[in-house]
Amino acid sequence: MEFVCDLNKNGAKSKPYKMSLSALQDEIEISYDAEVGDGQPPCMHEQFTGKCIPYIDLDLVESGERAFGNYAKFRKKKIKELRKAIKTVFGDVNVILADRSGHSEKHDAYKLSLRAFIRGVGYFSCPPACGHFMKTHFSKIEGIDLDAYKKRQNMGLVYNTKMGDNRILQ
Repeated sequence: MEFVCDLNKNGAKSKPYKMSLSALQDEIEISYDAEVGDGQPPCMHEQFTGKCIPYIDLDLVESGERAFGNYAKFRKKKIKELRKAIKTVFGDVNVILADRSGHSEKHDAYKLSLRAFIRGVGYFSCPPACGHFMKTHFSKIEGIDLDAYKKRQNMGLVYNTKMGDNRILQ
């Protein structure tokens, strides 16, 4: 199996090149095993400044007024709700789902944290355009994080975390 990349190793646009699955896994292993500072997991990200595929960032924090109950069941229910909404808006498309749910040290509570990347439907001109579309079409989905659509949006990479947090995006 091969994956096609359209960026060279310096991040500049280039002709597409192929990367073997083993090479990709090696890159992930290096990133995943890397530690930052005092033994924290890696916290690398990419920055969206131009065209981007549609993406949804969903975050819900458990609180005294809002108990999630069984976390696995709650997570499954929210994923089903999100997939149904995506299908309603975009049709039967490919969705890549990433998850970094777990205990949030910042909130000292469980945080459901999902990211959906919608493939095969085109691009938005920039993250704010994507955010406007998501606000318009997904307003009934509780937890959509509209702060995730800034002009220069940082997006955490898979197998990484935010600085000072232990929840790894997988």
